[in-house]
Amino acid sequence: MSGLFDLTNTDRKIYEEQIRDFIPDNIIDIHTHIWLKKQYLADAPELERTVKWPSMVAEDNPMEDLIETYSIMFPLKKVIPLIFCTVGTNFDHIAGNLYVKEKSKEYRFPKLMVTKPDMSAEEFESQIESGGFLGAKVYLTYAEAYIPLPEIRIYDFITPAQLEVLNKRG
Repeated sequence: MSGLFDLTNTDRKIYEEQIRDFIPDNIIDIHTHIWLKKQYLADAPELERTVKWPSMVAEDNPMEDLIETYSIMFPLKKVIPLIFCTVGTNFDHIAGNLYVKEKSKEYRFPKLMVTKPDMSAEEFESQIESGGFLGAKVYLTYAEAYIPLPEIRIYDFITPAQLEVLNKRG
C-alpha cells in the first residue's frame, strides 16, 4: 500500500507478465517535472496555452513522490530522472529552479533550468553554470502573450543569443 496510489492485481499481473522483463533494469526518464504547490503565484494569470493537466493530476509533485512512484511502478528497477520544474505563467520558475537545484544535489539527479526569453545571454549562461544545470528547458508558454499560439516560433521563447549559449556549452 502506498500513500500515492495503489496498484490493482491486474496492474501487478500485467507488469510481471508483460513489462518487467521487457524494460531494462536501468531507466533514464528524460522528461520529469517536479514542483511544490507553494511555488504557484496566486495573483498571476494563467495563459490558455499552458498545459494544465499535470496540476489536475497532482497539486504538488515533490521529488519524494516521484521516487515513490518509480518504486511502485517499476519495482527492482533503477530509474534516473532528468528533472526540471513545472511551467506556467502563474508559476514562480525561479523558486522552482532553486527547488530543482536543491533536490538534484540531494539525490544526485541531472537537471535542466526552466528559463524565459527575457534573460540576457550572460544571465542565462551564468545561472546555468552557477546552478550546475546541464542546460535549459524552454517552453512556448513564455512567448509574449500577444502572439497567437499558431504563430509562436522558436525565437519567441528562446532567443538566438540563448541558443548560442546552449550550443557553445554542448
